[in-house]
Amino acid sequence: LFQVLLDKYPLDALSQRDKHGKTMLDYLLMNATPRAIPLIKLVVQKVIIEQLNRFGMERSTVELSSLVESLDWNCNLEVRRPCLDNVLTLLSLSIKTEVIPLLELA
Repeated sequence: LFQVLLDKYPLDALSQRDKHGKTMLDYLLMNATPRAIPLIKLVVQKVIIEQLNRFGMERSTVELSSLVESLDWNCNLEVRRPCLDNVLTLLSLSIKTEVIPLLELA
């Protein structure tokens, strides 16, 4: 069901904040049950794939997807959040590294 919702609705829905200032991903990261780990990976993979495919960067998709799989998501929120932040930072750097030279050529 979760996969269907991710496919149906834009990823912008993941960044919408509720009245407590939290996003859906914040709540997912706080979930300490082992069942949350596949969902976290699914969401992060979806974000990576959608962002990189938007710029035609399939090679980087494979590299970052492998990184997500290799991370230890069995840890607590204090460790999960920095792991996710590192992945998102690498995503941003990958996009900048690939896109900026293209813009300079244009």
